[in-house]
Amino acid sequence: MKKILALVAVVALVAFAAPAFANVNPFMDVPMNHWAYDAIGQLAARGVLSGYPDGTYKGNQPMTRYEAASAVARALAVVDMTKASKQDVEMLKRLVVEFKDELDALGVKVDKIDSRLAVIEERLGGWKLWGEFRFDAK
Repeated sequence: MKKILALVAVVALVAFAAPAFANVNPFMDVPMNHWAYDAIGQLAARGVLSGYPDGTYKGNQPMTRYEAASAVARALAVVDMTKASKQDVEMLKRLVVEFKDELDALGVKVDKIDSRLAVIEERLGGWKLWGEFRFDAK
């Protein structure tokens, strides 16, 4: 009986602790002893950094200006949703100025995609299907 209780306690501990550890280090390639570990974890928790689809951050690779602009855009969205300090806002303003061209380029791309989708939806919205459906269960 004691073994079963001990096993249940260990399983419960692991089950409840695992999500907490997962939130701290969402990227499998960022070691816990890395100097940027906490900052990367905080930015990921706030939705500013998302990493790559394979679950990695690839911190040793250079970030493209488009990736940086995307992170700045996400940071701006987070600032709109939460209270930010004056220093945070000033830093974001400097980043927006630095990445203005890339942010504009990303905006143009999104606008073009939205307008193309609107045209497609308009075309599809006019389609109507009618007729009969028969099912012969032989």
